[in-house]
Amino acid sequence: MIKSLSPRLQRGLAVGLLLLAILLVWVSLIQPVVSLYLDASDQENQLVQLLTRLKTAASEKPQLEKRLSVLEQAQQQRTDIMEAANSTLATATLQSEVKQIIESAGGRVRSMQPLNAVSDQGFQRISVGVDVECDTVQLGHTLYVLESHQPAFLIGGLIVRANEQLASANPPKDILSVHFNVNAFTRSPS
Repeated sequence: MIKSLSPRLQRGLAVGLLLLAILLVWVSLIQPVVSLYLDASDQENQLVQLLTRLKTAASEKPQLEKRLSVLEQAQQQRTDIMEAANSTLATATLQSEVKQIIESAGGRVRSMQPLNAVSDQGFQRISVGVDVECDTVQLGHTLYVLESHQPAFLIGGLIVRANEQLASANPPKDILSVHFNVNAFTRSPS
């Protein structure tokens, strides 16, 4: 059958078969080797970049450790954090100090209730809800002393109402019913 083909067609068929053979050799042998080489080269470049970043990070380690120790020392010397073995003792201390501040300003604590401690980023927020009867001068003094206290006390949820019973008394008295929350922070137990 090949002999019945014209010489030109035979040459074209031979060239086609040769190209097909070359293509098969390329696809089956050369292209996988070239792909492996290119992949290895890319991986090598990535590893070189990673090694450079790791060397940079390793060279920064002593400086970072030094900064960390300075920050840890500063953290231990903070005066705005309450020191207590646990949240229960911290809450009891907070209640005692708040009551003493209110009474020293001339106010009267009607009730004080501990609120749930909340942990966040290595600290615990301890809170007490306080109901007080006092006049405006006593309230101003109480709030000032609480806000400027060390360790830091933070006031929240302040509600001030005129005491209706005492306002209608004869003679009228300038007594307020006040509710607020006092918050403080302590280190979370490790």
